[in-house]
Amino acid sequence: ECEGAQPAASEATALFWGVVDRRMNADWLIALANNLTREKIILAGPLQDPDPRILYHPNINAIGPVAMAELPRMAANANVLIMPYADLPVTRAMQPLKFKEYLATGRPVVTSSLPAIRGWGEFAEIVDSEAQFVRSTIEYLRTFDSEPGRSDELINQLHHETWAEKARRFEQIMAAG
Repeated sequence: ECEGAQPAASEATALFWGVVDRRMNADWLIALANNLTREKIILAGPLQDPDPRILYHPNINAIGPVAMAELPRMAANANVLIMPYADLPVTRAMQPLKFKEYLATGRPVVTSSLPAIRGWGEFAEIVDSEAQFVRSTIEYLRTFDSEPGRSDELINQLHHETWAEKARRFEQIMAAG
């Protein structure tokens, strides 16, 4: 369940869901938050020793864990979904499932460049710097499109990312070996 207050539906939001911890690039989040006027950053998920600066900024709302069933509604109300991960050995090695969940919503996505997602650049804004992250996120925050943006190419690409498809490919590999 949601442990914190959510912004008004009319408030522009940049949404992150997942574990809120030190893998997040706090400098990028603070820079973004410092450039907001009425918009908010929503961090939905368990707090596991995040940089305290992100917990006390007036433009960042860390609402705690949210039921999975709430995420589609939250995504539909968000202007942009963000993944501001720091460049760390652990983030370079991760395969963030949330990225594909984000893409499936049809909302714009701004993410730091991680090796596992670099091939998805035509479907998301993949950034390498704080300035790019702030600029791209603010652009989406100020231009809300209520219609999801799922192209046929994205739908086809995501089809290959289902558990059933992964299991089928694994079976093919095992049969061939």
